[in-house]
This record gives sequence, C-alpha cells and structure tokens, in this order.
Amino acid sequence: MDTANLLLLVRPRDLRDTLRIKHSFVTIEPKQVCKAWIEGPFDQAIGTKDRTSCYDHVSPHLSLFFTTSDNSQGEGRAAINIKSGDKSDSRLVFWLVKNFENFQNERLRELKPGFHLLEGTMEQAPNGLALDYIRGNLFHRETGRLLPHDIPGPDNDILDELIPVLDGAVDHDSVIYIFGSHFNTGNGIHNVHMNQGSPKKWKSDNGIYQDGGILLDFGDHWKGVFIGFASQAVHTDAEGQPTPPRGYLSWNELLNPEIPGEQRQRRDVHDRTVTISEAMIRHHGSDPTTKSDSIVTLTNRADAPVILNGWSVRNHKGENEYLPDGAVLRRRRRQSFQLHNCALSDEGGTITLLNEQGLKVDESPRWSDMEIELSERLCSGSAESGEVSRPAATHIRTGFIHLFFEAYFVIHHETLAGSQELFGQLWKEYSLSDSRYLTSDAFLVTMEAVTAFCWGPLAFFIAYCIAVRHPARHALQLLLSVGQVYGDVLYYATSLFDHYFHGGSFCRPEGYYFWFYYFFFNFIWMVIGSYYAKQSVGEIYRAFKKVQQFDSSSKRH
Repeated sequence: MDTANLLLLVRPRDLRDTLRIKHSFVTIEPKQVCKAWIEGPFDQAIGTKDRTSCYDHVSPHLSLFFTTSDNSQGEGRAAINIKSGDKSDSRLVFWLVKNFENFQNERLRELKPGFHLLEGTMEQAPNGLALDYIRGNLFHRETGRLLPHDIPGPDNDILDELIPVLDGAVDHDSVIYIFGSHFNTGNGIHNVHMNQGSPKKWKSDNGIYQDGGILLDFGDHWKGVFIGFASQAVHTDAEGQPTPPRGYLSWNELLNPEIPGEQRQRRDVHDRTVTISEAMIRHHGSDPTTKSDSIVTLTNRADAPVILNGWSVRNHKGENEYLPDGAVLRRRRRQSFQLHNCALSDEGGTITLLNEQGLKVDESPRWSDMEIELSERLCSGSAESGEVSRPAATHIRTGFIHLFFEAYFVIHHETLAGSQELFGQLWKEYSLSDSRYLTSDAFLVTMEAVTAFCWGPLAFFIAYCIAVRHPARHALQLLLSVGQVYGDVLYYATSLFDHYFHGGSFCRPEGYYFWFYYFFFNFIWMVIGSYYAKQSVGEIYRAFKKVQQFDSSSKRH
C-alpha cells in the first residue's frame, strides 16, 4: 500500500527520474536527476531518450527519474499530475513562487538525501516540515493559474509552466525536495499535489498537513511549485474535508478569469473578510539594535463587525500570538495590534492571520521592511528622543513668529508708522532695511498674509505630527519648506528688481542694516527651509523605494 506524507530529497547528482511517496518527502542531490519525461498518453521524451510508461489517458503524469545515494532499489521516479481525474473539470491549479522564503528552508538543507517519512511524526503539524496549502503560508492564493494539461500554443498549459522549471533546476544542479506519497512498490513518489478539499469521490484521500509540492534550492534562492485541482475546495475542516460540505468555494470559482471581476471581488470580500493591510516595526531610538515594537494592522472589508476572539497572527518563524480577548474589528475599519510574542524581523518575512479554528484567513506572502519603522523614520526618531524634539521645537518657533509677529504686520500695516506697541516698534526697526514695510506695499502685505495665516498654523500642525508620529509629517513639511524658500526668493527678487531697473533703494546706506537685517534675517529662513525640504524629499524617496521593493517582491510571489 502507499505510504502517505513523505518528503524526498534529491541532490543534483542523484536526480534521474521521478518520485512518489506516502506523506513524506524525498531530497534529491545535484546531478542525480535526468530530464523530465511525460508519461500517460504522451510518447515524446523531454530528455535524451524515450522513457514512457503507465499510459493513463484519464490522469497522465510527468515523470522525473532519479537515484539517491542511500537507495538500494536503483532508479526512482516521481510522478507529477498534469491532469485531474475529475471528469467534470480536469484542469490543474498551478502556483509558482519564484522567490520562495519559509522558516523551514534552513531545516530542509540539514537533511540527508533520500526519503523522509512525515506521516505520524511531529513534522506533520503546524511549524513542521509537512506542507499544507490552506494552513501554511506557502503562496498567495490569487496568484494561482487554472491550466489544462496540454493544448497548442506557448505558455497556456501545465506542461509549458512545469517542464522549464524542472529542467532549469536540473541544469543548475539544484537540490530538489519533493513532497508526496510513496509508491506501494519500488522507489517512487506520487500525489505531488494538494491532498485535501477533494470532492466526495476522493474523500478518503483528504487530510491536513499532507499536501504535495516541489521545492527547488538554487543556493542563492528557492523556488516553490505547488499544484492543486480546479475542483478542490479553497477551505477545509480539521479533517481536510471541504467546508462547508456542500456549496463550497472551489479553486475554479476563485481563480476563473471568465467570472466577471465585480463578481469575483464580491466573492473575495465574502471569503476573506479580514485582511492584513500593514505591518510595521517601531524602533525606540535611532539604533536598530534597541528594543522595538512589532505592529500589524488588520482591515475589516465587510459591512458587519468581526469578533476576533481566538484569532492569531503567525510570523515567519512559526511563532503565534493571539489577538486580545474581546477584540472587535468594526465594519470597514482598520485597527492595529501590537505583537509582544510574535516579533517581526527587519529582514522581512511572512505573516499569516488565522481565525479561531486555526484556518488561514489572510497572508502576506512576503512583507519587506517597507513599513519597518517607516513612521519612526518619517518622524526622525522616537517620541522620546531629542531627534524629534529638535524639529518639533523648530516648527513651534516658526509657527509663533509667523502667526503672531508677521500677522501683526498684516493686521496693522496701515497704522504701523505710529505704533508704540512692542511688535510695532520691532517692525519699524526692521523697516530701516526695507522701507516698503511702512508703505503698505501690496506684495509685502500679500506675502506676509500667506506666511502668517497659512504657514504659521501649518508649522504648529507639523510639530503636532512629529509628536504623534503622523505619516503625513514629511509631505506637509515639504510644502511648508518650499513655500518659505519661494517667498524669500520673491522677496529678494522684487527688491533687487527695483534697485537695478528703477534705481530705487529701500534700505538705509549703513551696511549693518543691509547685511544683518535685510540679508541675514531672511536668508536664515531659506537655510532652514532648504534643510527640512531636503530631509523630507529624502524620507519620501526612501519610503517610496521601500514600497517599490515590496511591490516587486509581491509580484515575484
């Protein structure tokens, strides 16, 4: 009889054919596998010699022949389904993860070549080596493709996708890990596909943590090949049976491109009510080695609240943390949760959201450090550090000068010459460097009004954004800084224009008034504005660069 849940490890020198196991897996060493061969109704060989057997027009397989150094039975064979035996829908679902990252990768590298039994061991469980398409975080389910087994044309069937991947692994001397079930006789492995959620006819084959698949270790990166059947269920219960038993959501219904997009969107919202919308690491201070907080943000996409009792988050190391008891995610709202025992990594990784039954609700197949203390960087340090207090204090001083001192001029410009108040005396002193301030000059009144009533309140609000680590801080700071610099440029330009083209001078002849009052007092605003504009541009650039890296990583998955 077949042995289920098995892993086969084949290094390149051992890979010569296919495999098949009980749930277990096999590891194949480099150079020990030959090219893939098609069996069943196909008679052409993918390798250098014809190798066909077991003709099966109902459920043909692709064969991968291999040898393992620990095998006394000779050549082995892995039989990989390229067509479903379900007559109602024979298509397969194909997921290719081009940069597969999982917390078990390094554990796999420690294994010896050959077959490794998983069934009945501690590996056939959460955080074990066994695969589970539904409970694990192996791929983003929406990236799957519904494919027939062999039709004319390029890149349109399972063979067009699968053969280049396997041939590439052989050509690059990759280590190959094949998950499946052991043949009842010989040295082979089959069931290299999803082994749960199948219709009633195959009910006895269903189970959890016994899915098949192929992992390819290229040395500097991994690839993952995962295969399911279009008729299998997207969700299964604790026994691996479709849930609900009738009318369940199948891969065909989830991935079929012929279903209208709006209908698929409604179905996706109903099926995946809560999603992971953001992940963030917040460092306390500028030193990344200091204590940090891990935060995950969830979004309720539905029109009804969701009670999160028993829900948990699992990180890339397999560590779980339950959400607070009594937590409720209100309709169409976002809420952040701090993770105390499920730390996120600066190097990125995967995050999985599980419901009270332990079933995967959503996953982040690859989260980068896009959000790793993005809010901390956008605020130039933690709330306790001097890095925050300095720019906040600068903006508070800026707001005070704009909103009170310069607003005084705007309000009293017509009576400024006779004013005996403190601010009036200060403005009359400054007017010795620019007499336009005593003549209600239209440009100066307009410019100072914008400065006082726009830039002043904005400076105070930016200081608040810094204090609360608001993500809009740098966008607003850039607006304020550019506005200040632009105002000073216009101030200098209009004065110099009158001087050189009209021969007019608004400053007393003493150099003190020109260089200290007129030049320095205004130039310092240009320096401050330029400094914070440069800072904001740099932070916004780095933030969007992280977003771009995240998007690129997501597309690879």
